[in-house]
Formats: sequence, C-alpha cells, structure tokens
Amino acid sequence: MFIKSDNTKWSLFFLSLLLIASNIVAYPPIKSFVGTIQYPSIKSLPQMSAISYEGQQITITECDDANNKIFYKVPLSRNRQKNTYCLDFYFLFTEGENITFTLKDNDELAINNTIDHLTLEEKAKYRIFKATINNNYDRKTKKTTVTWTIKEMALSQTRQIPDSTLIFPIPAHYVKELSGGDAMQLPTIIIKDNVHLLAGGEDKMHELALRQAATCPDLKAIHIQPSKAITQVGASILIIPTI
Repeated sequence: MFIKSDNTKWSLFFLSLLLIASNIVAYPPIKSFVGTIQYPSIKSLPQMSAISYEGQQITITECDDANNKIFYKVPLSRNRQKNTYCLDFYFLFTEGENITFTLKDNDELAINNTIDHLTLEEKAKYRIFKATINNNYDRKTKKTTVTWTIKEMALSQTRQIPDSTLIFPIPAHYVKELSGGDAMQLPTIIIKDNVHLLAGGEDKMHELALRQAATCPDLKAIHIQPSKAITQVGASILIIPTI
C-alpha cells in the first residue's frame, strides 16, 4: 500500500496553487491523434495505400463502409509529445510515385544512407494544407476550447516537402477540403461528392487505388511500419500504434 507523506501532500498543494494562479489547465499528454477521411455515398471504400508520416507507415484502424469513412491513427514522436498545444501538421495529397528522397551529405557529421528530406517532382499535381492546433482559454468560464486553423498553401520552388507532413496517396483533385478537428482528432479530410465522376467511374476509382498500392514501393520502403500493442477489451481487440 502506498501512503502519502507530508512532503507529498504539500507538493501537491503548491502545484495546485501554481496551476490556479497561472490559469493553466492540466491535461494528460496526447500520444496520438485520430484522423478521418470522409467519402461521399459510394458502393464501397477504395483500398487505401500506406499513409506516410515522419518515416512511418500510418495504420488504418478502421474502414466504415456504412458511413463511408476511413480512420487512421497518427502516433506522435516523443519530441512532439512535449508540446501538444502548439503543433503543426501538413496534409499532402498526391500520387505516391511523384515523391523522391534526398540523402544527407556524406561527411563526418552525417550518417550514410540517412534521408535528409522528401521532394515532390516538378510537374506533379498536388494539394497541401497546413493545420495548426489552437488552445483558447476563457477566463470567465475557466474552460479551454480546442480548434484548428487550416490553410491551403504551396510548396517552395525547390518542391521540398516540410517535416511533419502526412502524405496521402490520393489524387489532389479528389479532395474537397479539411474541416473540424478537436483535442484528440485531426481535421477531417472530405472527399468531393463527384469523386466517382472525376475518376471516370467508381470501378476506375478502385483500379486507381490498387495501382497506387503497386506503384509506390519506394515510398513504402523508406517508411517503416510502426510497432503495435494489441489489447483485448471485452469482445473487442484494440490495435494501438506505438513509437
């Protein structure tokens, strides 16, 4: 049995006073965000090739055909977990074979075969959005609300892909917008209502998705599969990506 000492009680008391005085709300650390891709009314969801992020292949946790949603989970690196109230994510939509990588310079300070950055090919079509999480504290209600600022942008002239970019092998013209998001969920990726027409038919859309899975092995090769913790909860099995 653990018994609190007097020192422990006083430490907790002073910590509470400090949080109240500085108007800080204490939250448990966020180790991952849940993301959603919302498709319109179609017969079945297309196969999703690997989503890439910071050297990892992101896990698709669920495909909800009834509501036309694909769910994925993005684990945060330990460095990003330290500051979950000031985070930027980039969402890049392009076909996977359009991405190349550049190795670090081979000098004494660099490790051989270490990737320095990813680059989008010059003529490749794409859309990229920057999403920033905002924590707003209301002194009157003493509550904190979480919102996301979403802005579409353009890559630099070098076409270098920013760090912390989620790379989706989805044709750029399929994407309508990013919307919503909260303390635990990334903004939802909303696919255009006429996506089946843009693809030339729903069967063509599925063919393109399968082709994407087969034609971007280089991107998969440089993004490892994250380790997973599998937990049985009642009749359900939870698959939790870990770092």
